Amino acid sequence: MRRSAEVLINALTSVLGYAVSLAVLFILTPLIIKSVGTEDFGLWSLMFSLLGLFGLIDLGFAVGVMKYVAECRGSGDIERRNKMVSTLWAVYLVLALVAGFGILGLSAIFNPVFSIPAEQQHKAIMLLWILAARSVLLSIPLGLFRGILFGEQKIYLIRLISAFSVALYGIVTWLALKRHADIITVAWINLAAMILEHLCYVVFCFSFVKKLKVSLRLADFKLFKEAASFSFSQFMVDIASIIRLRTDPMIIKFFMPLPAVALYAVALKMVENAFLFIKQFANILTPLIAELKGMGDDKRIRWILIICSKYTLAPMMIITMGSITFGREFLNLWVGPDFGQSYVLLIILMCSLAISMAREVSSSILAMTGFHHESAKISGVAALTNIVISIALIKPLGLVGVALGTLMSTIFVDFIFLVGKACKVYQVKFGEFLYRGVVLALIPGFFQLGVSEYVKRTYAPMSISMIVVESCVGTVAYLIVFWLYAVSKSEKEMIMSKIFKPKRTM
Repeated sequence: MRRSAEVLINALTSVLGYAVSLAVLFILTPLIIKSVGTEDFGLWSLMFSLLGLFGLIDLGFAVGVMKYVAECRGSGDIERRNKMVSTLWAVYLVLALVAGFGILGLSAIFNPVFSIPAEQQHKAIMLLWILAARSVLLSIPLGLFRGILFGEQKIYLIRLISAFSVALYGIVTWLALKRHADIITVAWINLAAMILEHLCYVVFCFSFVKKLKVSLRLADFKLFKEAASFSFSQFMVDIASIIRLRTDPMIIKFFMPLPAVALYAVALKMVENAFLFIKQFANILTPLIAELKGMGDDKRIRWILIICSKYTLAPMMIITMGSITFGREFLNLWVGPDFGQSYVLLIILMCSLAISMAREVSSSILAMTGFHHESAKISGVAALTNIVISIALIKPLGLVGVALGTLMSTIFVDFIFLVGKACKVYQVKFGEFLYRGVVLALIPGFFQLGVSEYVKRTYAPMSISMIVVESCVGTVAYLIVFWLYAVSKSEKEMIMSKIFKPKRTM
């Protein structure tokens, strides 16, 4: 009961947190574009993509924090936990210092490398340092405390704090833009919101985590070697994820002007937030998978591989089919007709994301059950394939070629080989996984697509609120077909027992 309640609360607050993030993104993006212009918005998008690469300097230790804190929570070894987090605190301080020198070097070459116009060069360097402080220099060391809360299963606290921070950022930024603030002011607000968020993590760590101590005097080199061995493989997975989400705008900038970056960034931002939203369900499974591995319960891990993949893919299919039906109208109403080309990019990237989501559970299983090296190798190959195909296709196909590079690498490398490895390890036939884990979640999507198209043609959406309402009709159609066709009898009985379980009497 306690575990079920904990997972449920973490899941619900994850939904709440990302709902707030999506709402702020939805409101602010067109306002920022209108207030600062397409050129500055393209510069803003380029900065975040570039600085996202500096997130690699974390070297995978963020997942290590969660893993070792969770393990020590289970064993009750508070002393080992304090030594491990103190060791990783020392590592993070060194990494932040190294990142600072890297950004110093980047600032010296940024303008000529990216051919920034002369009138924007001073602004670009200032924006670079503000966003670097927000995304790298401060977030790396302070991120330790977020990882501690995650390992202690206080995920609901993280989501609530994050939601508050994002909402505050949205409100302050909206007020500033109404007063004609420039992109630099928006960056300062973003930095302030980030600092406030992470200071809350620090306070809650020392308030809720039993006998927590973080001190450089507790750092242990032997523990560093242990953590580094695990984290390196996760580092390779992080590289692949960041390349998938961050390098496309930089590739585009090398071949095309800033407005093209802005076109791609709008579609990419929608896809990225959908990915991060749905991925929370897979993330919640991570500590459970590690626990089952420790118990030697391969049967339940096999069940998670197939069934939880289906339930993780289902919400992504709802979003993808909704984007196919209403994406063009949504973009037109949201950011204007100038971003019409973003629709095709949105569909390609959403399809790539749906395929990628179908392998998220497999990735978590491999990472948490001793096969992290294999997962890292496959993710690395997929990332390199993405870059090569994108560069090869950008000249003949333009922005569409870059999006297709992401889709093709996801299908032919990331999904097939990674899922195939998980199926092989846990003796699941790949065809069985495709049917029970993918096809069953895919089929209801075609019913949703048909219903949504009929509703759209009958009542042409003239506002975003109409799009939301009409999308809900298609979503209901998906859920009905999914429940009737994709959910087995045993799964229905389990779900209903959880919902209608009789209360205990005193």
